[in-house]
This record gives sequence, C-alpha cells and structure tokens, in this order.
Amino acid sequence: MDNIKKPDSDILSQTLKIIARRDMSKNELIAKLTAKKFNARKIDDVIDYLTNKNFYNEQRAAYEIAQSKLRRSLVGIFFIKRMLLSKKFPPDIIEYTLAILFDKEFSEKELALKCAEKKLFSLDRKYSAHPQRHLKTKSSLSDFLYQK
Repeated sequence: MDNIKKPDSDILSQTLKIIARRDMSKNELIAKLTAKKFNARKIDDVIDYLTNKNFYNEQRAAYEIAQSKLRRSLVGIFFIKRMLLSKKFPPDIIEYTLAILFDKEFSEKELALKCAEKKLFSLDRKYSAHPQRHLKTKSSLSDFLYQK
C-alpha cells in the first residue's frame, strides 16, 4: 500500500492546490488537471498517491459538500442528489452519502417542515390582499415543496 511512487512535484503541488480550495469529485479533479495539460497517466498516479496517503477521499468530499449545503440552506434529498450528480460523483457514493446524512444527521421530514414554514410565512405576506388567499398560498406552497 505504501509502495506507490511519489508523483512529479509539479503535478502533485498543482493537485494539492486544487483540492485545498474546495472539495470535488474525482471526475472534476481529473478535468481540472487535464485542463492544465497533464497527461492521463500522471493524473491517475497523483490521485492514487493522494488517496493512498488519505489526502484525497471522494466519499469524504461528497459528504462534506452535501453536509455544507444542508447546513446553509433548507434543501431536500432530491436537491442534494442532483447537486452531487452535477458535480460528477459516482451514483454509489451519492447513495451512501445520502443514506448517512438523512439517516443519522438530518431528518428529511424536519427539513421539509422548516422549509414549508419559512415559505408559508413569505406567501402569507405576498397574498395577504388576494381574495382567494388560501388557495393561492396552498398551490404556491405545494409547487415550492415539490421543487425541493
């Protein structure tokens, strides 16, 4: 396990700078390094090296991104799943991350309730003068929650 050869210092330092800025999927990392004109073999070697040394872990990156988003905003499981898919995380890592987050740390029911309460408050103010206020509010709230 420790017999992986240390990659060239140039690609190693560039990769460390990239992953120090923010968490990202392996595919995003490969795309960034490819854009910097490194060849595929060197990219694979540096990612293997950093994974072996525990400097890079794709599962941990997906978890940190999802957890950060959940702490900053009221979003649901489908939003997090779409976000991780857009960042090119593998489906198995996404499913594992969602299982951990929504089974242990966050209750999807509680998040939906908080989100609905916040939106209901703003809709009540928006439609306060509307003659069919309750119908309009109910319709808007259901549309909003469906998107979450």
